[in-house]
Amino acid sequence: MHTETVGMTTFTYKMCSYKDGMEEIFRLRYQVYCDECGFIRPDDHPGGREEDKYDPQSLHFVARDDEGPIGTMRLIFDSELGFPLEEHYG
Repeated sequence: MHTETVGMTTFTYKMCSYKDGMEEIFRLRYQVYCDECGFIRPDDHPGGREEDKYDPQSLHFVARDDEGPIGTMRLIFDSELGFPLEEHYG
């Protein structure tokens, strides 16, 4: 975990295990991809969570400020599933 203060705000950056700490990441992704950008349909992600088949084989990171999660990133490892861009664009 890394902590940094910019002005009056403290930011924390943390790597998350797929089995622990993912709930806030799934909810933040839903908020961004569904509510804010409209990239996904709410009916396809019941419960307000955006997760997919690539999550179990990815390395996940979350950034938080004093109020909660503000960003997330994942590194998807090469596997038999390929990568999301290959699925959508061939």
